[in-house]
Amino acid sequence: MAGALLWRPRVGLVAVGHDDQDAAVWTSVDGITWFRVPDTNAIFGGVGGQSMSSVTVGGPGLVAVGTARPQGDVDAAVWVVATQDR
Repeated sequence: MAGALLWRPRVGLVAVGHDDQDAAVWTSVDGITWFRVPDTNAIFGGVGGQSMSSVTVGGPGLVAVGTARPQGDVDAAVWVVATQDR
């Protein structure tokens, strides 16, 4: 996993990166025990590989950016998730 880490009140720590060929997200309340957000191909996967490289607060909650590599191209990618602490 390579990527970024963010701390949010009432959410805890959020880490983004990649695992194998798909983007991935992990969460932790204490920084010791981590849980991977379930890997849904419709959200984190797709044709080619995806990787998240940064995460920040924005929009309705959290915004992650990274790359998608469909069919050998490298494209920008954005993921957005609403959080209940906003």
